[in-house]
Amino acid sequence: MDVYGGATPESIGLATPKENELAFVFTDDHGETSFTNTLIYDPKTNTWENRLDNVVKGVAKPFARFKLTKQ
Repeated sequence: MDVYGGATPESIGLATPKENELAFVFTDDHGETSFTNTLIYDPKTNTWENRLDNVVKGVAKPFARFKLTKQ
């Protein structure tokens, strides 16, 4: 579970774990996807890529992209 915002229906995202990926999906009051936060692990480089997207009428629009590395 991932949380952003506050106590609105959109503030809780759910993800079904896959190997090396967590794709959190946030929905609006109508059950439509409004935001996604996808974390992808690369075991070769031991890094996580984070892809955050606003979703408008079913179309994902990039919000942020960044890579997490351990130093």
